[in-house]
Amino acid sequence: MSSQDSYSVLRRKPITEIDEGHEKNGLFRSLGLWQLTAIGVGGIIGIGIFTLAGLVANRGSKGTGARAGTPRL
Repeated sequence: MSSQDSYSVLRRKPITEIDEGHEKNGLFRSLGLWQLTAIGVGGIIGIGIFTLAGLVANRGSKGTGARAGTPRL
């Protein structure tokens, strides 16, 4: 690796350039109904997948390991 490549990793952009670039951007942050619904549905599906995988993995155990101290579902 050349010294030019290693220098490019350590460079920093001045704060003034960052602020100027931010003002030029016409976009704004927002979440609409569809985005919030997708996040909620994704969370529910994700919880279901991991819960089901945990229940299947725990099926053969005798109360040791991951199940110890947790309520029965």
